[in-house]
Amino acid sequence: MEWRRWIHALPARFRTVVLSRRVEQDLHDELSFHVAMQTQANLERGMSEEDAARHARRAIDGVDQAKERCRDVRPLRWAQDLGSDLRYAVRSLRRSPMFTLVAILTLALGIGASTALFSAISAILLRPLPYPNANQLARVWSTGQGHPRARFESALPDYRAWRTENHSFEDIGAYYITGHALTGTDRAEGLQGAHVTANIWSILGAQTLQGTMFSAAAEAWGAHRVVVVSEGLWRRRLAANPQAIGSPIQLDDQPYTVVGVMPASFQFPSAEVDFWAPLSVPVSSHDNTRRTAS
Repeated sequence: MEWRRWIHALPARFRTVVLSRRVEQDLHDELSFHVAMQTQANLERGMSEEDAARHARRAIDGVDQAKERCRDVRPLRWAQDLGSDLRYAVRSLRRSPMFTLVAILTLALGIGASTALFSAISAILLRPLPYPNANQLARVWSTGQGHPRARFESALPDYRAWRTENHSFEDIGAYYITGHALTGTDRAEGLQGAHVTANIWSILGAQTLQGTMFSAAAEAWGAHRVVVVSEGLWRRRLAANPQAIGSPIQLDDQPYTVVGVMPASFQFPSAEVDFWAPLSVPVSSHDNTRRTAS
């Protein structure tokens, strides 16, 4: 069978790489022997010594050419060529240390930039979002003439109007990210929180690791003191205790009740988010006006 013949020839193939000098010497000796025998035969035919040697070399199309043809049929010729190229490259770089330094820095910068660019393209364009029916999700921005930005975050009244009058999407949710401090413990910690509307859970097909998610009732001001924490925060500051569900924590010295824990795989809108709280503002708040869009 073909694979048996291949395995049987494997030692000889590796010999051509590991013992390349010995193989080259054997090749030289064999070709020299053939040229010498042919030269002797030509002498016996009455040729001069010079003509006999020239015709002997011509019979094999040149000694160097014959060597190259023999090398080409070796199964691991590419490995030998690679080794030779690497040795030549190392010798050349050692002769010009400044050029070597510049070349290495250029390669490092090029590889780093290419890797960063590919990572960004992969995350944004190639890798699907980690949510069910991700191809049906869309992000909506506001635009306006004369605004310094081509697109900007929408105001809450706009979101409510879109959701009420929507005939294009199955549902529309809203969120914003802000920083908070975990207080009321022996060690305060800065956290990043996402304030979201309750329908975000169903839009993204989210499932808790522990406990439940808050409902739309928690969006009412005064009923908003509930929070769903990330698995990282739950393990880091709540000792991964299942009894933490229903327990209080303080955010900016305000009491909140932990109602659920999201798994580490849920990273909306980014992996840095530590908790999710209801998007809730007082009726009289400036955030309830269209002047808040920015």
